[in-house]
Amino acid sequence: MKKDIFISYSSKDNSFVKKLAKDLTSKNIKVWLDKLEINPADNIVKSIGEGLSSSKYLLVIISPESIKNPNWITEEWSTKYYQEVNKRTLC
Repeated sequence: MKKDIFISYSSKDNSFVKKLAKDLTSKNIKVWLDKLEINPADNIVKSIGEGLSSSKYLLVIISPESIKNPNWITEEWSTKYYQEVNKRTLC
């Protein structure tokens, strides 16, 4: 399913991100959030790649926690960047 926004964040910011996702959803914005989209038996990397591909925008939550451990966030934004470059839609 196509989503409007993929949210990339540190798991330590989970409570803030859950509220943000709820607020966005209440405004009819379709949100891709790992906690809602990835099932225990799913391949995490594949699911994230599909989520990034099917989302119009990437929202990166930058916080003290995400700066301390930026691994997943860096992977997610760089993947989305390269997807957009490959589609030649990057402005």
